[in-house]
Amino acid sequence: MTTSLLDFLPDVVILQIAEELNFEAKINFMKSNDRIKKIVATTFRKFTSVQISDEPFDSFLKTEARQLPNGIFTTEQKLFFEPSQVETIFELCVNLRSIVLAVKLSGSKTGNGELNPTNACPVFATSLYARGGFISKFFEYVPGYIYQNLESVCLNVDLSVESFSKLSVPCPTEDLRFALHCLADKHFQTFIQIGFCASEINEEDNETNCMLLAAMHTIAYEMKYYDCNAEVDVGEDEYYCDLTVEKGNMEYSFAFFYYNPHFCEAGTSSVNSSLNEIEILEDLPEIELQYDKAIGDEIEESLFEENVKKQINETDYSSSDSVI
Repeated sequence: MTTSLLDFLPDVVILQIAEELNFEAKINFMKSNDRIKKIVATTFRKFTSVQISDEPFDSFLKTEARQLPNGIFTTEQKLFFEPSQVETIFELCVNLRSIVLAVKLSGSKTGNGELNPTNACPVFATSLYARGGFISKFFEYVPGYIYQNLESVCLNVDLSVESFSKLSVPCPTEDLRFALHCLADKHFQTFIQIGFCASEINEEDNETNCMLLAAMHTIAYEMKYYDCNAEVDVGEDEYYCDLTVEKGNMEYSFAFFYYNPHFCEAGTSSVNSSLNEIEILEDLPEIELQYDKAIGDEIEESLFEENVKKQINETDYSSSDSVI
């Protein structure tokens, strides 16, 4: 079909054609001429949510299920796209209100907690331990008109490792600090969830587990200086340790745990698999006891006060190059 023939098509036909195309085809269709571009661009206004993932085929736009004025009920629709197209997404989808960032990392000693360098998405061109973390990098690419309409931003980071004894990265804090200083008082909700998951339980894990747990208590103590609600929870049965920090419109969670299909995969069909995993956990009670010995009553305010005050004085994200 040539450009001259497209000029004779009614707008409604062009819209119907656009609705049948995937994201890449829509963009190519828009390049036909300015009229086509203007008409097809309107089809992106219905999308109010987006998930941007570093995983192939896991980034998508989503509409809301709603009832039209004529009484017809429309279900939610998804449009998948390549994460490298994120800047085009922000340009076309002017009504985005909810944004999810999904990141998967490897934390083994052969890695450094960074993404595959071949990933072309600019939002993920950073590290979990770079200044401001992923959430700061994201806001460098958010245009003002989307920022004004935002209702929620959610960052999900899943870091996997064979065992915690092979973990090569420390407890993350950069996304927390940026969110605390730059997002807690904003008009939208910010949710940050970071999880370290080990697939195997080894006795050698204990040293790393204690270091992570001690760091979580230190961070929780530091957050008191910022009037945050901070809590560390150590699960007795699931080998799950969680730090939560809340202030204003910001909620942060960091957890490290052992993989258990009974808890990690909804609808697991094999009951025996779940029971076997629980039996493995019950075979290693000494790890839980050593946790208590490591952190116990020895974590006193006097041990951290000087270091905390130093961290507070050095924390400044006001110069971050973003819409914030």
